[in-house]
Amino acid sequence: MNIEEHMLADPDRTESVRSRLMAKTKPNEITGCLEWVAKAKANGGYGTLCVGRRGQIRAHRAAWSLANGLIPDGVYVCHRCDNPLCCNLDHLFLGTPKQNMLDKEAKGRGVKPPVHRGATHHNATLSDEQIAAIRSRGGTHTSLAYEFEVSVNTISRIRNNRTRVFEHEG
Repeated sequence: MNIEEHMLADPDRTESVRSRLMAKTKPNEITGCLEWVAKAKANGGYGTLCVGRRGQIRAHRAAWSLANGLIPDGVYVCHRCDNPLCCNLDHLFLGTPKQNMLDKEAKGRGVKPPVHRGATHHNATLSDEQIAAIRSRGGTHTSLAYEFEVSVNTISRIRNNRTRVFEHEG
């Protein structure tokens, strides 16, 4: 028996969860969200409720289950408003993990920022042209380190292709 089934199995428990949910939510006049105002879980900021000795349920899942019944296994309760504290049924919908990820990406959340490599990296001290020159020139690591004002280790890593490998190189 999962936590939603446990919550809904006993009318007294169901009513207890419902009353605590209502007591710990507050309407946000600006967004229309019904926001959880009690302690929120560190994992994504979701509110949680205890359900007997059985464990905890996220507040938005409790709200959905109380209004609509059991949530099918493997199905998420997603937020249209992208507010993890929201328990407003008008802002919630069911979705598969894939639908949840597509919704997240469509809203621009979870998109990784561009990775800066080479000369565009914030710690880069050498240009791509300087890297190419170091790889093509003869001379000792020490003399090149002095010329380009970097460490001998940096020259060694460049010459051994352990840093800034260009796409046209093998």
